[in-house]
Amino acid sequence: MMDEIDIAYFSAREREEVAKAADAEARGAHPQMVRLHRDLASRYRAKRLAMQMVG
Repeated sequence: MMDEIDIAYFSAREREEVAKAADAEARGAHPQMVRLHRDLASRYRAKRLAMQMVG
């Protein structure tokens, strides 16, 4: 049960960061900000996938 909650949390955070990266890119934000959000999304994706493999 707890793993499902954690997986859902990391999945939601990943989607948020992907959306933030797209928004930042659309606004013409500094490329470093876009990379930051993409990197965070990647980290959340890795955590989610690791938890799915364990669970």
